[in-house]
Parts: sequence; structure tokens; C-alpha cells
Amino acid sequence: QRWRKFSEEKPKYKQWILLFVENPSNYGTYIELRRWDTTCKFDVENQELYTKWMPLPSAPKEQA
Repeated sequence: QRWRKFSEEKPKYKQWILLFVENPSNYGTYIELRRWDTTCKFDVENQELYTKWMPLPSAPKEQA
């Protein structure tokens, strides 16, 4: 897995991602677990703070 720039690639609709947020004026830099849907996809106020994202890895497979 690698971090991807929003300026180069966007997540798929309803995809779970790790979101890298840079907001030095309020909360600093942090990582969020988010589902990329209409709530954050069109969140104009915060969109400029979303700099990078990463897809979540696949869930572990059960071993028999």
C-alpha cells in the first residue's frame, strides 16, 4: 500500500480509506479512517486539508 495524492487520484465512491489531514491552524496533522462518500467527497470546507489517502488493506482470511 502507498499514500496517494488527491490531486492525482481520488478514492472510489463508498471506499474505506485512511485519510491524511494537514490542518496546522486547528488540530495539526492527523490520520482519519473514513468512508469516501458524499459526506466527505463534497466537504468543500475541509477538502483542501485532505492531501493524501490510502486504501485499507484486505481483511485477514480465516484459517481453517
